[in-house]
Amino acid sequence: MQIPQHTFREMGLNEPMAILATWEVPHLYNIEEIHSHNFYDLLIFKKGGGTHIIDYQSESIQDCAIHIVSNNSTHKVERSKNAIGFSILISNLYLEQLQNFDNNIDYQTFFNQSRFINLTVEDFDSLNYLINELESQHDNRSYFFNILASFLSKLVYLSSKSTPIKPLDQQIKLFLSFIKENYLEKEILDKFIATYNLNKLTFTRKVKSDTGNTALQIIQEKLHLEAKKMLFNTDLSIKEISIQLGFEDESYFGKQFKKQEGIAPLAFRKKYK
Repeated sequence: MQIPQHTFREMGLNEPMAILATWEVPHLYNIEEIHSHNFYDLLIFKKGGGTHIIDYQSESIQDCAIHIVSNNSTHKVERSKNAIGFSILISNLYLEQLQNFDNNIDYQTFFNQSRFINLTVEDFDSLNYLINELESQHDNRSYFFNILASFLSKLVYLSSKSTPIKPLDQQIKLFLSFIKENYLEKEILDKFIATYNLNKLTFTRKVKSDTGNTALQIIQEKLHLEAKKMLFNTDLSIKEISIQLGFEDESYFGKQFKKQEGIAPLAFRKKYK
């Protein structure tokens, strides 16, 4: 089974800045099949019900919830018939322009990580006016973009009350992008250090301080996500996948996968495929 990756162009849209997508009458793509996309997907649940799986991590859909799916994440929504809400599809260009306009909030860091945000009824109510305006005025493009900017700003504020978001240093942003493009390279950390002429000890300390993870853990998380995609998306053997991901020992790959996922690679494939 090949996981569809949707783009604005593939859906017949001329690279819009952002667009509202309804669930009741899907006209762009089916959110109930596993897929990925090169834009950001903001799912707003007025009423919950069902399950949302992002990068193969499952979460029950609650009332007053907002789920963020970063670009290139893999996800699938198994919503109940009672679930009420809609999606907003946001291009990277829109976030870049919003970032340039408002440097007080690191929007790109916030949206770069997929997450489930379960708001209190009070906090969700404070967003109701903006949510209703987004839904009713989505054809008024200029107004819609301005309301969306206000909504995203308010959402970051409400989310950071419980989980403060620390802006990422530019070097770390470069490192994360470097990993996305070069995760199969051996000695990727050393290559990044050499490419940007950095002090390894100083940089690795900065990564740990700013992200809470070591550089090695970030690289391993990327490899683990790619392993899950390959287990679902291909019929390659465990040995072939381990070799493609740079694990010379199939047994070691299996142990590392089970350590992070809780189940063995074959069990994961059987569960999701």
